[in-house]
Amino acid sequence: MTQMHHFPNNTELAKHLTQAIVSNINELLRKQNRVTLAVSGGKSPIELFQTLNQQSLDWTRVHITLVDERVVPTYHEASNTRLVREYLLQNQAASAQFIPLINDNADESYLKNSTQVLAFARQHFCPADIVVLGMGEDGHTASLFPMMSELSNASLTLLYTRPQNAPYERISMSFAAIKQAKWLYLSIAGEKKHATFQKACEKPDLSLPISYLLHDKNINLNVYYHQ
Repeated sequence: MTQMHHFPNNTELAKHLTQAIVSNINELLRKQNRVTLAVSGGKSPIELFQTLNQQSLDWTRVHITLVDERVVPTYHEASNTRLVREYLLQNQAASAQFIPLINDNADESYLKNSTQVLAFARQHFCPADIVVLGMGEDGHTASLFPMMSELSNASLTLLYTRPQNAPYERISMSFAAIKQAKWLYLSIAGEKKHATFQKACEKPDLSLPISYLLHDKNINLNVYYHQ
């Protein structure tokens, strides 16, 4: 089931999505020892990260990981690890534990070996309780891009992907891993992405990967949108 939440701007979206995530974390911490939150990278979630890191939580019991990561050194400007450390693992959230997908000691030579890169990510992988996704104008989510042969593989948790129309090779959670989350959110903004989303709502379509989540009756997807 998909539930839509509309907001006038990104500040309101970030505020309400933060409230939902905090509520989820507190509820889970009453039942289990720790909570794992998986977030997406890029510029879109920065305001969410800055709002979330101000919240009073038992952050020592929160693990933060990434939905996907570019195969670049973690100090690289395109690194989602770098983004999360700069904008999310600050203030109150500084005491959360980060679960990496890329080895901090990996240089560009190390990262050319896709087998060892993926092995490191899988070794550290922890199933996420809460997943916050983004979406591209082409309908990709995480690093699950249109027409990828791996899209329907339910046996893998993490994939090594080589996008045809996007820079950098990637490590990405699979749909199987994403669907394990107890709470699943999609944050999108702008008319172009909304048009893509509307098209994906029509039917499952390999050319629009997000459609595989929208049409899965076994999950609840909360969509947070602003123009």
